[in-house]
Amino acid sequence: MSDGLLCRKFQLDPLTVPRQQRPPKRLDDGSEPAEETIASHYRQHYFKLLDKVTSCLSDRFPENSDLRVYRDVEQIILGKFVIAAERDVSLMMP
Repeated sequence: MSDGLLCRKFQLDPLTVPRQQRPPKRLDDGSEPAEETIASHYRQHYFKLLDKVTSCLSDRFPENSDLRVYRDVEQIILGKFVIAAERDVSLMMP
């Protein structure tokens, strides 16, 4: 589906890039400002958000927490831990 159809379907305004403000004349070197696409503009916001979420989750659930025990229990239930243990034991046997 094209972006226009999706916008109409969900009754959204089409995405636009905010207007760029011109720098003051004393700081302007006379070159044309770089044009920014919609994708590149929102990509920056997306990665900032992703970094923030990752950071908050890391702070909330530190690596040395009890979650490691829960993860091991989950792996045992799913059978991955047992298969890995059997493989390690078979490697130790002559």
